[in-house]
Amino acid sequence: MRAHIVTCIASGLMAMAGLAFAQQDSAGCKDHPMFTRMPNYLIANCEDQEFSTFDFTVGETTRKIEGRLWRIDFAIKEGAKVAGPLQIGRNYWNAMAGKGGKRILEQLDTGGGVLVATMPGQKGGLVWLQVDVANSGEMYTLVAVREEAMRQDVELTSKDMADALAKSGTVTLNNILFDTGKATIKPESEAALKTVIELLKGDR
Repeated sequence: MRAHIVTCIASGLMAMAGLAFAQQDSAGCKDHPMFTRMPNYLIANCEDQEFSTFDFTVGETTRKIEGRLWRIDFAIKEGAKVAGPLQIGRNYWNAMAGKGGKRILEQLDTGGGVLVATMPGQKGGLVWLQVDVANSGEMYTLVAVREEAMRQDVELTSKDMADALAKSGTVTLNNILFDTGKATIKPESEAALKTVIELLKGDR
């Protein structure tokens, strides 16, 4: 478990050391839209990916979760009072508990540790949160993943579709999206539908 925590925050250690002098957040970084930071901490490093994956610690194993990913490394301001690892973890858990959260794992002591919890997302699915605390609270890493499917940006051209139909008689169309429980096609389906229209026009 300790090895996992050290690995999880290692990428932010150099940036955190520099923050002791800069005393300001790393350029381009900001707090997670759902979770604020602990008082007196700075953002040393951050990552925001529209679709990615993270292996959340679940007991002795991990669980891979895919979706919108945020990762934020925090470091204590120079001369500020450090929050204890349990204090940090419980603050995040308490914020989630009032919103239907479920605590998956809490292993925190005076040296550091990990908290993993989930809560319902505003648009369905779950939000997974992992807080890894190190150096007795001097630094911690927040990783959040909002479960959701990847948006398909790459589509077959009308010629590719025609070739597939000629070869096998079938073609799989991705990214045709409907409102839940309805026959209404979502606007995000426009690109895929345009390709189908082009195919039909060329087949006259």
